[in-house]
Amino acid sequence: MIRGYSDHAANERTFLAWVRTGIAVIAFGFVIEKFNLFVLTTANANSPDAGRRLQLGRLSGPLGRYDGLTLLEGEVAVQFLAAVLSQDKVKPLLSSEHFTVDGTLLEAWASPKSFRLKDGSGEPPGPGRNGEQDFHGGRRTNDTHVSTTDPDARLYRKGPGKEARLCFMGHALMENRNGLIVGAVTTCASGHAARLATLALIEPHADRSQPITLGADKGYDTSDFVMELRDKAVTPHVAQNQS
Repeated sequence: MIRGYSDHAANERTFLAWVRTGIAVIAFGFVIEKFNLFVLTTANANSPDAGRRLQLGRLSGPLGRYDGLTLLEGEVAVQFLAAVLSQDKVKPLLSSEHFTVDGTLLEAWASPKSFRLKDGSGEPPGPGRNGEQDFHGGRRTNDTHVSTTDPDARLYRKGPGKEARLCFMGHALMENRNGLIVGAVTTCASGHAARLATLALIEPHADRSQPITLGADKGYDTSDFVMELRDKAVTPHVAQNQS
């Protein structure tokens, strides 16, 4: 029996795990590089949907603007979605009349310790790469603080009593026939981001003669949002916010 066999075996398993991880990262980078060429080829080959791809590209352009809403870069994801939706086998599965929208919070990689005063005042963190910092008794808001490692991240809470975290917001537009996603975008987190992103996502589908409907939960129940949907000839099916 080899002395310390369990330690040697554990070290070997750890080493092999890192080797597999490295190979997976290399393979993933190779796939992304090759897939970009495939997406560009597919996009050029399907010219009838060029208008829709242009709309999606505008939504996800580098720090593009839509009614004062900052949209984050996501060129590969948008091209991938456009390529999938343009396939002949996918088009019959999509509904062009009834849609549903929803959103979620995407936690940022930035540490809460990086969320500091914009003017540089305040006590610096303790020594070391991940020094301690005391937040008790201090008020931190997006107006006065910013993350030093991810300036686009915003401090946001999902609801009353929930923990505030540095995050972004993801929004998805689904058609109701088969529940397939036909539009998606990532934005900075704010109280108006979900409704502004929804208006941007539904606009390419609203430009047609036949009426369409849009379902959403009570978080979208505001008078201005409902009015703007009706101005676009979109019938809102929004749950009432009784709270």
